[in-house]
Amino acid sequence: MKKTIAILLASAVCITFPACHNGHNHEGEDHEHSEHEMGHINEHEAHADEIVFDEHKQERFGIETREVRKQAFSSIIRTGGEILPASGDEITLSATTSGVFHFKGKLLSEGSHVAKDALIAVINTQSVDGGDPVSKAKAALETAEKEYMRDTELLKDNIISLSHFEQSKLEYSQAKSVYEALTRNGYGDSGLSVSSPMSGYIKTIYVSEGQYVNTGEVLAVVSQNRRLQIRAELSEKYSSAAKDIVGANIVTPEGKTVCLEDHNGRLLSYGRNASDHFIPVSFELDNNSDIIPGSYVEVYLKTRKSEDCIAVPLESIVESQGVYSVFVKIEDDAFMKKDVELGMSDGVNVQILNGLDEGEELVTKGAMQIKLASVSAVPSGHNHSH
Repeated sequence: MKKTIAILLASAVCITFPACHNGHNHEGEDHEHSEHEMGHINEHEAHADEIVFDEHKQERFGIETREVRKQAFSSIIRTGGEILPASGDEITLSATTSGVFHFKGKLLSEGSHVAKDALIAVINTQSVDGGDPVSKAKAALETAEKEYMRDTELLKDNIISLSHFEQSKLEYSQAKSVYEALTRNGYGDSGLSVSSPMSGYIKTIYVSEGQYVNTGEVLAVVSQNRRLQIRAELSEKYSSAAKDIVGANIVTPEGKTVCLEDHNGRLLSYGRNASDHFIPVSFELDNNSDIIPGSYVEVYLKTRKSEDCIAVPLESIVESQGVYSVFVKIEDDAFMKKDVELGMSDGVNVQILNGLDEGEELVTKGAMQIKLASVSAVPSGHNHSH
């Protein structure tokens, strides 16, 4: 037993002694190794907020940047409005006689294109109570014309008085006007023709196939849709600012932003009196943006009052749990996220009140792609997002 204990003690001495003997050299190596590792840690800590996005990916995802500069930004009043057809861009087709309405050719529907003077429908007057008004008007015109021609010859021989002749002439003129009014769009065997005096699109059809219509009844509305109006409702609390309004941006129900100045837009007028606590403000613009008349839109009214400030495109803003951020380029292949405080928006740009400085390289397009890269999984032990 004593011999066994002695052997174990000797083994323990042999194992621990060399470590003590070389401890000075290993301590130095461990110190150098720790400094080396610390250097890497510090380097990673310094780049902890960087998102690496190489130039190939930037081109692939359409990343665009621009230098941040202060710019004039108009004071904005946000409200709602309605899209209306511009004056003169619509025409109403009405029945010039009573009868049964029939579409000519294919059955037209709202949105159908019609050419100028194209035949749209006919009004059959044969079944009208009291007889065909066109036939009656034609007969009345022929009778008045014969009487007028006879009286013209009699007047030459002083057989009739001048007053009698003038009455005959008046009756003829009235009969002619009635007949021409009834047949202005053409009258054939099938009835009175209904055509559009201008090319455009059927906006609304008020009657159906085979329906009986009365004289003066509205049949359809044809719209050219070349120009549109925007009627914005300005709250009366902003009445003093109405005179300073110079333009507007609108956001359609589909979320599309339209700048009036990009579509030959202009301010038409604003009301001087409030109706139901709102003042109407009207604009006009070219309809080349697939905007549908009758739709309701958000309106950002621009005023003359402006200030120099940092404003960035709405597209450059990303949001996470109520916190708004932008990305700035700090190297050719590296970006950094910066939280910002937002101010007013005009539907296209938004004020930055805090968090972004002049001279920084702001990501204006592709911010969402960089956000996705920044939240991608990071390997254990790394603080650098790839």
